Amino acid sequence: MAASKTKKEQIAYSYVRFSTREQISGDSYRRQTDKSDDYAKRHGLKIASTPTFFDEGVSAMKNKNVKVGALGEFLKAVDGGKIPVGATLLVESLDRISRAKVMDALSVFLRIINSGITVVTLMDEMVYNKETLNKNPMGLQMSLGVMTRAHDESAHKSVRVRSALNEKRRKALKGGNPITAMVPAWIKAVGTPQNRTFKLIPDRVKIIKKIFELRLTGLGRRRIVQKLNEKNVKPWNDSNGWHESYIARILS
Repeated sequence: MAASKTKKEQIAYSYVRFSTREQISGDSYRRQTDKSDDYAKRHGLKIASTPTFFDEGVSAMKNKNVKVGALGEFLKAVDGGKIPVGATLLVESLDRISRAKVMDALSVFLRIINSGITVVTLMDEMVYNKETLNKNPMGLQMSLGVMTRAHDESAHKSVRVRSALNEKRRKALKGGNPITAMVPAWIKAVGTPQNRTFKLIPDRVKIIKKIFELRLTGLGRRRIVQKLNEKNVKPWNDSNGWHESYIARILS
């Protein structure tokens, strides 16, 4: 079931996801997008420039990326006919799609396949669609194995993280201090770890409110970015202007 080159250029969509926001400053986003670009060039695929499907800091443990994230937007676009039957979805691995319990993960996977979309996992260049799975049912068994392992890994990690957080909460309740100084960019942590409080940053709060006002009028992330950059609203995280991924992060 390894992928083969196509003679005719076909449309493809890249889906990028990572569960922790800290990974945005690391290698995860570049690695995933580079793999998509490389695969597309080698197999005659044209990656659609819009819409983009990117879930930053979104967990797939309980299919949150489907319920409120970009993968859910992709599925809605497929259902609405905005993404053509026969298109390809490029993902680094199946655990980018879901890390939920195996039956929930399988449901999402089959929903994509049964919609006429081909899924390519870039890590091993496996191709999943109705044709390949009907010809080789072992491919479905392999996908189940990947999904099971992904959920187990996330479940074990969740237990460890929850235990550590509970200990931090216990200490916070005993000492009366906030658990962490890591806060959104429109909030400022003031004081020492032993005596810490939070304060809003008024100018940034105004921008946050404006972003939500624009979204509530029906504007998408791309148009919100255009509006902010057209009005020269100075961002606090990037001197080169506002970006769609950061607006998505704020709204989520």
